[in-house]
Amino acid sequence: PLLMIVAGVLSGTSMDGIDVAICRVVLKPTVNVELLKAATVPYSSELLQTLRRLASGEGSVRDLCRANVDVAREFARAVREVCGSELCIELCGSHGQTVHHEVVDGRTHSSLQIGEPAELSFRLGVPVVSNFRAADIAAGGSGAPFAPIFDQLLLRPTQKGQIRALVNIGGIANVCVLSAESPDVIAAFDSGPGNCMIDNACEALFGCSFDANGAFSRQGTLNESLLRHMLSHAYFKPSSSDDSQKSTGRELFSRALLDEWWSYAQKNLKTNKFDFINTIT
Repeated sequence: PLLMIVAGVLSGTSMDGIDVAICRVVLKPTVNVELLKAATVPYSSELLQTLRRLASGEGSVRDLCRANVDVAREFARAVREVCGSELCIELCGSHGQTVHHEVVDGRTHSSLQIGEPAELSFRLGVPVVSNFRAADIAAGGSGAPFAPIFDQLLLRPTQKGQIRALVNIGGIANVCVLSAESPDVIAAFDSGPGNCMIDNACEALFGCSFDANGAFSRQGTLNESLLRHMLSHAYFKPSSSDDSQKSTGRELFSRALLDEWWSYAQKNLKTNKFDFINTIT
């Protein structure tokens, strides 16, 4: 069909909720996407705790097996909640929930997203498209970011000589670079942590999951010495591999790294927690 009502559903590395978008997609004469509805639906607290354990390298194979199905069930609940009774979708695209992204010597070895597509398809009654990263990794790509094809189709600049950089700030931040002169994506890579380290700092220093409206950060000021220390991390340095497609995740920008930065800030710079979170932000 040339026109479809499609649901897109995912949860990012922050695990701050299930994002659902309901779109009208026109395929010809040109691709066009119209957003009809969108919302973020919270995970159940029990499943969220399990997912955070799994992403931290804890939990059992049994936990992983059960979470694979439970994520799909909660995705289905979220899509039905956002659709309501007035929209009937024909297709669902599901990224799933990343629980591990393995990078070895600057190259992506593997990436695991859970949220059983067969379960989701059964509960929604429509076909489900999923597993977006695996083919790119198999072909030698990094598997992240995974939206540059969408960006190229809809957001490529049209004026001659124009370059456009698209920045997405989630748990991990990424950049996609497009050119009016090229039909291909010039570069697409993870630039480093987005809000995952801010969330880690909020949990460690304030006992909450995120900095609502930047309330903590606004009470502090930038510590340039601390910022230089953070930016001295190996990920931000040029490497021998192709930096235009490098990727990372919570495995590197972890609670352990946050604790290391906080310890350095206290011992060497006498930084208070508000300046610390401001500098990370």
